[in-house]
Amino acid sequence: MYHGQLIRPDERDAFVQQLEDHHRSPDSEGRSPADRSLMEHNIVAVSRVYEDISFDQLATILGTSPEEAEDAAARMSQSGQVAATVDQVDAIVRFAHSSAEGDVFDEQIARALRAVARVRSELAAP
Repeated sequence: MYHGQLIRPDERDAFVQQLEDHHRSPDSEGRSPADRSLMEHNIVAVSRVYEDISFDQLATILGTSPEEAEDAAARMSQSGQVAATVDQVDAIVRFAHSSAEGDVFDEQIARALRAVARVRSELAAP
């Protein structure tokens, strides 16, 4: 859904209106399956942009309370849905980013530099 982009409240509302009633019915915690799924989607999207984020900031993005944002991030971290640690003392979620992304970029740069060096030496050769 939305290729890893944040889903805004107006987009969420339009989407939820298209769902069957059982997807919109709240559970014992007051959240529908659609609400929970969209919140989780947005936490994954946030994890791709932020290295760390305060509970307050995350709550603002998710449209929920800081306590609910913290609980959702902790639940997703524990289940392995997102690589993160929840720091309750500092009220921050820290996302772990893969170094593989940087490694791929570094290798692309190295290949480009080798190609430039090869062309340079070919032009300099008599």
